[in-house]
Amino acid sequence: MTRTRIALFVSAASLAVVVGAQQQQRSPAKPDSTAPAPTTPPATSGALVIQREVFTYTTRGRRDPMVSLMTSDALRPLLQDIQLLGIIFDPRGSGSQATFKDLTDDTKIYRVTLGQTLGRMTVSEITPRDVEFTIDEFGFSRRERIPLKPDSTATRTP
Repeated sequence: MTRTRIALFVSAASLAVVVGAQQQQRSPAKPDSTAPAPTTPPATSGALVIQREVFTYTTRGRRDPMVSLMTSDALRPLLQDIQLLGIIFDPRGSGSQATFKDLTDDTKIYRVTLGQTLGRMTVSEITPRDVEFTIDEFGFSRRERIPLKPDSTATRTP
């Protein structure tokens, strides 16, 4: 990683000259390329000092750190984007499965087991009536349950 420091020293008088020159629409003078860049502030009082550090970043196969993680599809689906369709419950706990439908995309169906990750959610418990997820967000964990809604169109025989 390369680090470059840029220092800019501007006095109030020279800033007024530059602004006045722009208003008169004069062509800018070419800077003297042999003059060294100033490294100390000028001796005038009321000098405005602006310092800025510039960093360059070599990717070498890494992701861009300035791109938000929230726009990534790796975070999908969200809890409000899925609906619990059915549960196959194993009383021993090891063979339980749950099926979810993605409400944002009708073609996606998710089948999860205990400990499986779905987006940033991890299945922590499957019961006969609901599924509990552990959701990791911004360094914190919380638990949410999605209940199995009764099917109002199903007919039951006594």
